Amino acid sequence: MELIFKLPKGKPPFIGILFENIFQASTLNQDFVNELQGSIFTIHMEPIAKMNLRLICENPISIRHYSNLKYDKEKLHAWQKHVSGAVNFGHIFKVFDTDTIVKTMTKQKNFVLKIERVYFEFEY
Repeated sequence: MELIFKLPKGKPPFIGILFENIFQASTLNQDFVNELQGSIFTIHMEPIAKMNLRLICENPISIRHYSNLKYDKEKLHAWQKHVSGAVNFGHIFKVFDTDTIVKTMTKQKNFVLKIERVYFEFEY
């Protein structure tokens, strides 16, 4: 899995996890999208050799981990300069060289969550 950073025009900055397996992308943590989409979410990132990311729902409190994610340091730096508040987070899958938002398996909702704040745990 790999972290993808995007700055879509007219939308909040986007951070996504690119999956190689569509089943995993559509089922992993789908309850956050299907059941808790209106909740407050934050992301805590630990940028080391590979990225560790914690997706946190504040009500009800629940934490999900994404570990050992590949990422491009330069793209992270460029993306971070544009992040001052809310961002969108999602699961994505490549379809013919195009990054496509995944739908959850059970309810077919776009796997996108509004993240109130992104925190970096370590300097990088």
